[in-house]
Amino acid sequence: MKTMIRFLLIISLALPTLTGCQASETPAPASSPVTATELSSDEAPMEATLIQGNPSGLWYMLTTAISESLSDTYPGSILNITPGSSGPNILRLDASEADFAMLHSNLTYEAIYGLGGYEETHEHIRGIASFYPSYVQFVLKEKFNITSFAQFIEEKPSVRISIGSQGSSTADAFLRVLGAYDLTVEDLESWGCTIEYKGQADMSKMFSDGVLDGFFIIAAAQNPIIIENIVNTPMNFVVIEEPIIKELAEEYGYALGTITQDNYDFLSQDLLTLTTYSMLGASDQTPVDKAYKMAKTLHENLDYLTSIHVSLADLNPEILIDTHGIPLHPGAEMYYREIGLID
Repeated sequence: MKTMIRFLLIISLALPTLTGCQASETPAPASSPVTATELSSDEAPMEATLIQGNPSGLWYMLTTAISESLSDTYPGSILNITPGSSGPNILRLDASEADFAMLHSNLTYEAIYGLGGYEETHEHIRGIASFYPSYVQFVLKEKFNITSFAQFIEEKPSVRISIGSQGSSTADAFLRVLGAYDLTVEDLESWGCTIEYKGQADMSKMFSDGVLDGFFIIAAAQNPIIIENIVNTPMNFVVIEEPIIKELAEEYGYALGTITQDNYDFLSQDLLTLTTYSMLGASDQTPVDKAYKMAKTLHENLDYLTSIHVSLADLNPEILIDTHGIPLHPGAEMYYREIGLID
């Protein structure tokens, strides 16, 4: 276990002085003059910028571990880390305000190709690596005896539910599920539902206090909100029908995932659902050598990365290189080819 945190955490959200490449460095054009041999023999330290999420939680833990790993693989390296959030990170990376950023795969896919809420394409984003999935999970109190979204629509219960913060990827996902059933929030409100836009900390307290009847989240399986609350308040998963899941995955770049009985012991069967992957992206202006060194750092420190949180326990080379439709950065691609992970 690495014990020394060797990174510079920048508290300010402003990044106008942080650029993705310096004047002396070469960005990543379509056909880079840098060769794999040159990169694999380059052991020089690097300095780079990375936008993470809020300065707490799993993204914080992961980017700290990435910084430690970079310093181990390339001693003397500095990773300047600044707070951010998944949606704005996409726009900032597209504008080359940093070398790297933490992203959600489905939102990034939409942004690159101008889908969903993105009216314009954001074509300057490249993938470095994927880490772990977050699963769409919709639960209601057991007393309503509702176990599928189709049943939810048919029975039209007057329930109070939270669907994530306003404008978040979670709320967007809920609206897309509704749209796939030809429904809107207004339709739910017309039959007596109350829709709350709360983050996970607030929704957990509201549910435990009896203010909420259910919630819709995108989070790791074995989610603590569900595990902690089900002790006192039995609940059911509201399953989205498989054709809807596959339709949304194809249209919006979600991956398919399974919540298993091992994740929650109260489940009677495994559940297919939508997932989005937390991943590391780069600007297409991020120099090839930086992207190469970052990919090498992640691959060579997989054992450490899998140890920092249960959500990362299954991380392996195949997951690492799958960027879910987001083009690989040439530097990362060069490294993965060099070690035989891609042809």
